[in-house]
Amino acid sequence: MFHTCLEYFGDSSLVHPPLYNLNIRDARNILVSITCSEKRFDKCEVNSAIDSIHKMANDKSNIIYGVMKDNSLENTVNVAVIASGYDT
Repeated sequence: MFHTCLEYFGDSSLVHPPLYNLNIRDARNILVSITCSEKRFDKCEVNSAIDSIHKMANDKSNIIYGVMKDNSLENTVNVAVIASGYDT
């Protein structure tokens, strides 16, 4: 699921070059939303995804996450990561 996506895209999937090369490591606040169908929901995979974000963030980042089930997504997994609190 998401962990596999992170392995495929690596750290670069959480960097946004058009916004002054902001990186998730520099964020003080991180909000993660994972939406998937009942058949794609696996608590171990969700925990693995959150662990991966923890590893990419810094030790002082406040990370809040939530998981929503939407059976209309079937095999699709949507992940939204919102980071804030950058020093500019």
